[in-house]
Amino acid sequence: MKFDTELKLTKPFGPWMLKAKLPEEVLNKMIKITDKISDDTMKISLGHGLAGMIEDEPFVPDEILKSEGIFDFFVDLGKYYVEESMKRMMDADDALEHIISGGYSTPVEKKVYVKGDETIERTTPNLKINMEAIWIVNQKEGEYNPAHLHTNASISSVMYLKIPKFRPRNLPGKKEMDGKIEFIYGANGEVWQTFDSGTLSVLPEVGDLFMWPSDLLHTVYPFLGDGVRRSVSYNLIHYYEKKEAEVPIQIKTGKVVSMNEARLETKIGLLEDELKKVKSKK
Repeated sequence: MKFDTELKLTKPFGPWMLKAKLPEEVLNKMIKITDKISDDTMKISLGHGLAGMIEDEPFVPDEILKSEGIFDFFVDLGKYYVEESMKRMMDADDALEHIISGGYSTPVEKKVYVKGDETIERTTPNLKINMEAIWIVNQKEGEYNPAHLHTNASISSVMYLKIPKFRPRNLPGKKEMDGKIEFIYGANGEVWQTFDSGTLSVLPEVGDLFMWPSDLLHTVYPFLGDGVRRSVSYNLIHYYEKKEAEVPIQIKTGKVVSMNEARLETKIGLLEDELKKVKSKK
C-alpha cells in the first residue's frame, strides 16, 4: 500500500535529517494500535533497556503493523532518507566510491561500461533496510529522556501521536523547553561567532515524524500537565548487498546485451573457431 506524505530534508548541522507528516490513515491506525497495546495488561515493556526516565514504554510487534498494511511505510521512509541524504552529500559517482571504500564487506552489483576504447567497471549498491525495533513512549508529567543515542541501529526515528496541553512554568526570561525534543550535534560556542548552534530543539505536533542517524545525541524534556504525550520510536539498520538479478553489460560496439546473450555470442564464436580448424585440416 502506498501513501502520500510531506517530506523535507534539512541540515541544521552535520548530518541530514528528515521531517515527515504521517498520512491521516497511518496516523489513525497508529493511534488505534498503540491504544490497544498501551491498555493491554500483558504488554511487553522495553523500558529496562531504554534511557528514558519513563514508566510506560511497551514494545510494538512488527506483525501488527504488517497486518494493518503500514509496516512498509516506515521502512520505505528509511530508504528514502538514506538515498536522498547520499545524493545531497555528493554526486552519484562520489557516493558510490564512498560506499565501496567505506568498508562494506557485502558484494555489490557490477556493470561494465565503455568510454571510447576504454572499458570501465562500475558497481551499483543495492540498498536494504531492516526494522530493528519499534516501541511506544507514553510520557507523563515530570518524566523525561536524558541525552542519549540509539545502539544496534544506523537510523532512528520518532513519530508523535498524542500531545496534551502543557501547563506553563511562567519563569521570567526563560525559554519554554517543556515537551520539546532536542538534537545535540556539538557545543560550538556562541552562534554569532561560529554561525552554527550545534543543537536543534523542536516542539512537535501530532503527526510529525523525524528521522536521523542513530548515533546523534538527543533528549526529551519533561512537562507539567495532565495527560500523556505519546510518541513511537523505531530503529532501522541499512546495508548493501549484491542483486541476484542478471546484470546488463555493455560491449565496445556500444550495443547493450544481457548476460545470457553475451554467453551465447561467446559460445557461437568458439564453435565458429572450431569449425574453421576442422575445415583447415581437410
